[in-house]
Amino acid sequence: VPSQFPGVPVEQLPNNSADGAENGLHTLAHSTAASINCAFVRLSTSVGQDKVIALAKQMGLTQGTLQKVLNLSIGTIEATPLEMATVMATIANNGLHHDPVFVQKVLNPDGTTLIDNSSRPGEQVLTPEVAQCEQNVMRTVITGGTGGAAAVGGQTPYGKTGTTDHTTDAWFIGAVPQLATSVWFGYRASAVGGAGYGGDSSAPIFSAFMSQALEGQVNIPLPNPGPVCARPGQYANPDGGRSAPQVIAPPVVPDQPTVQQLPTTPTARAVTPGPTPGTTPPGTVPSTKPGNG
Repeated sequence: VPSQFPGVPVEQLPNNSADGAENGLHTLAHSTAASINCAFVRLSTSVGQDKVIALAKQMGLTQGTLQKVLNLSIGTIEATPLEMATVMATIANNGLHHDPVFVQKVLNPDGTTLIDNSSRPGEQVLTPEVAQCEQNVMRTVITGGTGGAAAVGGQTPYGKTGTTDHTTDAWFIGAVPQLATSVWFGYRASAVGGAGYGGDSSAPIFSAFMSQALEGQVNIPLPNPGPVCARPGQYANPDGGRSAPQVIAPPVVPDQPTVQQLPTTPTARAVTPGPTPGTTPPGTVPSTKPGNG
């Protein structure tokens, strides 16, 4: 069921490709785990697409092709696997971004360093608290969402699935603190269907690669979700902006008068004396009063 956005033609409305999972009211964490497209379209229009594009560039999308279109936040504009791996590495590095390099270090035969990219300074583009909250949110993609096939035994990875229209591209990007990985499954020359869904095609590849790459390494647990994940939620408005959840006060019940039952002394029942024996003429019936039984 497509979401409704004011002024947008029906054919351009975002929709989950396989189900109606976007129906109803959901948290951002649930929408991430279940890959609910409409939630992220509303989120991008809520915070402003200029801000979305600016942060995407800071985190590693460098092609300069991003545009302010409704579906910007759900993959309408293509990105490369290198760009997406860089974005995920920024999150795994607690918000500190480094431009990717293909050569880390070069030494000549006598041990002199010719090239050394191992200690380049980075740029803090996300606060550590935001990045750590995001790591925890994306962990639920694997533990209870669309990316269950990306699980890695003995490790605690997190990540996100992705699938484009007509299943022409299938993605899984994910990380642990020491390694970020991007898997794209598709046809490089043109948009041809058949790649399947990211959780089915790319997530198992991620799992297989990471299982070998991390073999023998100690598992690094997730950080605490922290104060960002603990913030009270807000509603994303259909026409942009956010609003605090409406708090419905409980109904006011008027005070009821208090009645106290006080103990009482039983009142002696008055007894009407009957006729004196021997004074009633034979054959006479004594009179009775109603209510006395």
